[in-house]
Amino acid sequence: MKLIGFIKQHSKGTYATDIIEYISTPNNDREALINYLNKGILLLPFMGGVDNCIEEKDEEFFGYVAVYTDGEWIWPQYIVEYLKKYENFNLNTEFTNHVKLNINKKIKISDKEIIVLEKQAYKLLGWTKDNVNRF
Repeated sequence: MKLIGFIKQHSKGTYATDIIEYISTPNNDREALINYLNKGILLLPFMGGVDNCIEEKDEEFFGYVAVYTDGEWIWPQYIVEYLKKYENFNLNTEFTNHVKLNINKKIKISDKEIIVLEKQAYKLLGWTKDNVNRF
């Protein structure tokens, strides 16, 4: 299981990356990334949201903290909102290549698999029932 899109300004874990690392040249793969991420299966259904940390004056609710998966990667929902809003928002090459290879595949994960993935995700993120309030 691999992580993508956890932003340090929204998440306290060492796995998170500063928002600056996601900003670069215009992203020609944005639409494919958005479409793929939107097909993800809800893995960790956290309630709550985040503000836009690029435009701090934007006081509107920006995105959700819920975590999604395709069975191999996990990501927070809010990463989709950044991709939608900023054409120079990029995800790493490994994930982008994964999306290009799998864009037309349907994401299928059984309930049993979700339970296993959920446990793996909690462990990978370093979360327990006592410290899950990381957002």
